[in-house]
Amino acid sequence: MWLTKRLDRIFAPVRSFVALGLAASILGVVGFAGVGSASTNSSQSVGVPATSVSMTPNGLAVDSAGNVYVADMANHVVDRITSNGVLSVVAGVPGQAGTSTPGSALDSKLSVPAGLVVSASGDLYIGDSGIDNVVDKVDLSTGQLSIIAGVPEHVSPPNPNNLATASYLHGPNGLALDSSGNLYIADSFHSVIEKQNLQTGTFSIIAGISSVFAAPSPSLPATQSGLYLPEAVAVNSAGDVYIADAGNHVVEELSPSTGKVSIVAGVEGETGVPFNNVPAIYDPIGTPTGLALDSSGNLFIADASNNVVEEVSASTGNLSIVAGIPGTSGAPTPGDATRSALSTPDDVAVSSTGNLYIADSGNNLVDKVVLSTDQLSIFAGTGQAPAQTSPVSSSSTSPSSSTQPAPVTTAPSSSNSALGYYLTARDGGVFTFGDAHFYGSLGAIKLNAPVVGITPTPDGKGYYLVASDGGVFTFGDAHFYGSLGATKLNAPIVGITPTPDGKGYYLVASDGGVFTFGDAHFYGSLGATKLNAPVVGGAEE
Repeated sequence: MWLTKRLDRIFAPVRSFVALGLAASILGVVGFAGVGSASTNSSQSVGVPATSVSMTPNGLAVDSAGNVYVADMANHVVDRITSNGVLSVVAGVPGQAGTSTPGSALDSKLSVPAGLVVSASGDLYIGDSGIDNVVDKVDLSTGQLSIIAGVPEHVSPPNPNNLATASYLHGPNGLALDSSGNLYIADSFHSVIEKQNLQTGTFSIIAGISSVFAAPSPSLPATQSGLYLPEAVAVNSAGDVYIADAGNHVVEELSPSTGKVSIVAGVEGETGVPFNNVPAIYDPIGTPTGLALDSSGNLFIADASNNVVEEVSASTGNLSIVAGIPGTSGAPTPGDATRSALSTPDDVAVSSTGNLYIADSGNNLVDKVVLSTDQLSIFAGTGQAPAQTSPVSSSSTSPSSSTQPAPVTTAPSSSNSALGYYLTARDGGVFTFGDAHFYGSLGAIKLNAPVVGITPTPDGKGYYLVASDGGVFTFGDAHFYGSLGATKLNAPIVGITPTPDGKGYYLVASDGGVFTFGDAHFYGSLGATKLNAPVVGGAEE
């Protein structure tokens, strides 16, 4: 907030992805890095070495002076790091999650800062996901914050052709600016890309079908072509808009001259580990969650589930790996970037001087790659997640949006106090009881298949929903490691359970088939066994 590793060029629908060396990851169904509890990090202050601060980076941006901005979702802040590695907080209250408040950016709480972009005039835009679901603007010269899009704590369908502050967002996980001063928003859970005129404040949908998850249709206008949880957006000097269509496992380009999208990387509906130096449009990728363009128009892709960063050459259209080892999740090693492991790279940014920055979120680090030498170094973070304290309070319940009641599935809260539980309806509506914290629902989204299960994260700071087609939806700090939404199944999925460390999960089908993601270890399944009765769930020991 978020599916493979190396073995075969095409993602195979098999009973265990781990058994084939396939791993998974991303941000919500996707990279939806989550809201989580308040965290404490006393070193998160002004003028400290960036490598001394514990963080979980979720989004990145670089300004014209070479300062790097980091959306630190675990500390609920945005940091600015100078080129010589000195960190200071520019927005949010360290360790306190909440909703945005106009005024001093350092006095305003943030929920899950995700998408970031900095304008040439020195304004920082923050896509604040989680419970907030707004885009904030911080005037870096005055330190003042204002809300420019979305309605805090509301996730209803967007209202195009209205003022952006009177419309709704649901997971603004990617942001970009064009040369005319328009802001582009990857509105992930609404599965659309929106364009906001920053002069008038109005905005419109330019790609995707509101609250519908679907495959792209290049022959149709972009507003009739589906998206599936777009995670990031980038714009080149010609006004072409690039979209990280995470759920469809492709990157698309929206041409302003035709109003249509075309696939520029990946193969729609397929997920796999890419080959080096082959045409990007024929090369399956995993889960694209971050995008960046350099001054030559080369496109960099954070492929979270493959644990790599890829580059699509502007001159050849070929795709190559520039950082990470396909099929390997691990800690980075300073030196050759293509021989260094990464873990769930959620976002990327490129400076004008040719430095590539990677939000290596699974490692709780920001890595730096000098593109001219392909050398990687640690730029920020300690490699440890910040310490966590007690959960932040919120409203006790959130009803499903359906007008008719839907069957529910229940799961207890996994917080330390364990004094609450969740119910979910088939339409994805989530109901919370006791101290179970509400982080969002799918009640306003048209689903391809009904929701059949819910499970909280081991720390109780997020939860997963799973649909019968294997689609996985993450809320709070639940991390996305992949799904089966694009896979033809022999039997429907009936349940999901996370691993004890929260770095993976299992899906189980009614025929006893077991699918593993992240660090979930495969021990076997009943997929080839004739059963007297269908399987209805599974649990981690």
